[in-house]
Amino acid sequence: MKFFNLVIAFFIPFALAYIDGPCSDGSGWCTNTSTCTSKGGSYVSNKCPNDPADVKCCRKSVTVNGQSGRCLATQSCSTSTLTGHCPGGNNVKLCLDGGGGGSTTGAAVAREVYNFFTARGWTKNAICGMLGNMEYESAGLVPTRNEFGGGGGYGLLQWTPASKLQNWATQNNLDYTKTNTQCLRIQYEFEGKYVQYIATNACNLSFSAYSKSTRTPEDLAECFARNYERPNAQALQNSLATRKSYARKWFNNL
Repeated sequence: MKFFNLVIAFFIPFALAYIDGPCSDGSGWCTNTSTCTSKGGSYVSNKCPNDPADVKCCRKSVTVNGQSGRCLATQSCSTSTLTGHCPGGNNVKLCLDGGGGGSTTGAAVAREVYNFFTARGWTKNAICGMLGNMEYESAGLVPTRNEFGGGGGYGLLQWTPASKLQNWATQNNLDYTKTNTQCLRIQYEFEGKYVQYIATNACNLSFSAYSKSTRTPEDLAECFARNYERPNAQALQNSLATRKSYARKWFNNL
């Protein structure tokens, strides 16, 4: 019995030591899945290898007074942080974005995207559905965002490979890091010059019909995720609520 108790005492601290620690790709923090979802985050698997099965990498973006960022373990943050805006212990803080792309905060980027597409006849609902995906994909509406973990994606919509956006921008004498350039790229795709958006059975709206839709921003966030981003089924399930909440946030604030 003494040996058994010693084994338990030895292994439990090790198993729980990684709670609130960094994910292996630096994209969030490790915590229980129930804690993550109850606090408005979304989680991904296989990023917290030293933890129990119910501990996964939680990701959550936050905007405070026009400053956007992502909740991270402090070891993963290379910029300034804010305390008190993220769930978790003292090691989890809001890591502020470095900005870039002409607009320097999530709110400014959202306004720039909104103005661009409003001028081209898109409904507010459609723009906010797309913004919900942009915020999720770029972890806080950061046009210069490289994909966490080195997966090759880049920008507001994580064009993959990044050269898809970069080469097109160079050919058109544009700066691919700018929000306006990335909006122009979406417009290029919208005009059918490159097929990225593909209507699915789950959301049978063409790109043109999407842009004119007055369905709820939550519905259109899901449509954009399914038809444009097209993550795998598990990734979509884990992220959909967050994409929708971001879409509603921008609909209420723009």
